Order: sequence, then C-alpha cells, then structure tokens
Amino acid sequence: MSVSEAASNNRTVVLVGRTGVGKSACANTLAGADLFEESNLSASQTKFVNSQTIRVVRSGKEYNVKIVDTVGIGDTELSPDEVLQRLATACNECVEGINSVFFVTKDRFTKEEADAWDVMWQVLFGAEVLEFSSIIRTNFLRFRDQAAVAKDKEQLKLTNKDAQRVLTSVRYFLHVDNPPSEYGGEIIREHSREILLKHLIVNCEEVFQPPVLREVKERISGHVQAHQEARDKIQQLEAQLEETSSEKERLKLRAELAEANKTERDESKVIARVMERILEKDREREERERERAERQQMFEIVGETLKVLGNCLVM
Repeated sequence: MSVSEAASNNRTVVLVGRTGVGKSACANTLAGADLFEESNLSASQTKFVNSQTIRVVRSGKEYNVKIVDTVGIGDTELSPDEVLQRLATACNECVEGINSVFFVTKDRFTKEEADAWDVMWQVLFGAEVLEFSSIIRTNFLRFRDQAAVAKDKEQLKLTNKDAQRVLTSVRYFLHVDNPPSEYGGEIIREHSREILLKHLIVNCEEVFQPPVLREVKERISGHVQAHQEARDKIQQLEAQLEETSSEKERLKLRAELAEANKTERDESKVIARVMERILEKDREREERERERAERQQMFEIVGETLKVLGNCLVM
C-alpha cells in the first residue's frame, strides 16, 4: 500500500456517490460557502469534476483543504462511459494523494448505491482506498443526537444487506444534514461542517496515493491537460453563446464549440482506454498475488505435516 505521512497542513478529500444524494451540498457544507452548484432534484448539476481549495483554522493551526466534487455515478443524462471518463479526470485533481474519499449517501441504502460503492473502489481507486473511505449520510435530521445516530447505524446493518456489505468495509460512518441555506439552514450546515472538518483533520492525516492515479499521471498527463483545456473552452464558448445576439458570431461560436466538444470526447476516450488497461494489469497482478498466497499456504501446510510426521517417527 502506498501511504506516506501527510503534509501536516494539507488535506484532500474526494466526494463520490450516486446522482442526487447531495454530494455538492455536502461539498458546500464542508467549504462553508457556496462554491459548488447544487440541485434539489434527482438530476445531477455536477457534469464535470469541480475542485476548490479552502483554508480553515483549527486549534490555532491553518489547513489547506482541497475538496474534489465528482460527477454523479448513475447520472441519467450521461452514458456509463461518459460518467466513467469524467470520473477519470478527477485523477488530475488528486494525483499527489488523497486523505479521504467521502462516499455520500442519503435515506436508505439501495442496490444502486452499493453498485456505485463498488465502482468507486474497484474501478477508480483500488481496494486499498477502503481504509481511507468514509460513508457520509446526508439529510439525517437528528445527526446531533448520538443515540439516534447509533440506532440508525445498527438498523442499517441489521435490516439492509446492501448497507451491511458496504459498512463492514469502512472505518468511519458520519451523519450530517445539509438543508438549503436560503431556507435558514446555515446553522445546521455549520454544525455539520464541524463534524466533517474535525473528522478530516483529526482522523485523516495519512495520505493515500492510489497506484492507478500514479500510472495515469505518468502515462496520460498530457491527455488530462488537453481534456481540462477543452472543458474550460466549452464552458467559455457556451457563456459567449448566451451573451451574443449576432447570428454570424453564433455560427462561429457553434463551430468552435463543436470542435471543443470533439476534443473533449476524444481525450476522454483515451483516458478511459488507458484506465482500462491499467485496471486489467491490476487484476492480473491481484490474481498472481492470490496464486502466490495459495502456494505459500500450501507449502506451510506441507511443512507442518512433515514436522508432525517427523515427531511421530522420533517417538
């Protein structure tokens, strides 16, 4: 496992989850400001990876906290390949390592959320990231009531097999609430923010550098940069289209936008192909390690058997 001591004043957290569970609201709560676009609908407002760095002071010490909000797994407006490709661009935001992955959920665990959890660790980061992952349950009104939180955890484990499978693989399970600020939710969000920040600063000191991300950085850094530039240009051109009324200018902008979209798609495909090759190598390596472990176990059994036989012969 590639883990190094954390830079004492840096934290990087990646938010992952299904569409509509409140990832962006959770990101804004953690940031203490409206830096990420939220939606109260089931459709995702996060179509691209968005990252923001904030500074917070705790116990007289200043921390740089990088928050990476990802596109929702299961976004109905994007194909599965597009979702995976855009999640892959998150690699460029956390190639230096992450302190924690916040897997955001709400209400009751569903089969779809359990599948999203599997995508998170099996496809994006690898099994080692489980030690650096936390379940963040949003929209829990009684999150400040420790008895209610404990009861909810126990009920989920007892009554929901999908939740049970996920919860047994992580060390941390936090409850928060992120009501809209415009409806008087500032105080509640501030309480939730304290929970998230305290957890991130106190419990997430070590840095995890996923092998997949390191290989992506080395092999497709140029493609990731081109993808980022195309994404920025798309947003710029779309803004210009909304502002101009000249049909001639609009035709020119549409042509540039089509070219930028093509570049973004092409670079995404390259990223996805490289990711798949890397993941295939990881699967092959895991299979070899499993076979090696089985052989070692067999040798140990044979050794113990021979030892017992030798003792019997001496007797």
